Amino acid sequence: MQNPPSGGNMRYFFMVLRVMGIITDWSSKALVDGKVTLNEAVDLAVRVAEALSIPTDIQLPK
Repeated sequence: MQNPPSGGNMRYFFMVLRVMGIITDWSSKALVDGKVTLNEAVDLAVRVAEALSIPTDIQLPK
């Protein structure tokens, strides 16, 4: 019989679920027209980085 997952493993499990939710939500909106713009790609990268607690500093030209 296996040991139950530790708190750290559960934290990573929920982090993966959160990232999958972010990607699913993003793709349902961004891929409506079949194209991905730079702004949409950066939005995804920033949202995933935030979910993973990775600091980002991305600035796009206007």
